[in-house]
Amino acid sequence: MIVSKKSNSLKLVFELILCIGNYMNGSTTKGCAYGFKLASLNQLMRSRTVDNSSTLMEYVYEFVSNNESYKQALNFTKDLQALDDAMTVDISVLRQNIAQIRMKLARIKK
Repeated sequence: MIVSKKSNSLKLVFELILCIGNYMNGSTTKGCAYGFKLASLNQLMRSRTVDNSSTLMEYVYEFVSNNESYKQALNFTKDLQALDDAMTVDISVLRQNIAQIRMKLARIKK
């Protein structure tokens, strides 16, 4: 998606998450990852501190909000606001419209 590719803030958040993940997994084969699957972001809410007082997601937020080098990363939500409109698109209606256009194009070609 164009919006997410242009978002430097989102890239910064993902970079930080990757660095933290590599640090946490440093002694394993997963400790030198070059990237991660978006589905693994769920792990941020499941991973907790040793004393069980907060999640990894909360740690990432605290780190970003208290570190001047990463404060810009908090803007990633603004960068993704354009995706709100995309969420309202009804995929089944869109597919029907595409099918109708294909049928019309097929008629035109004849």
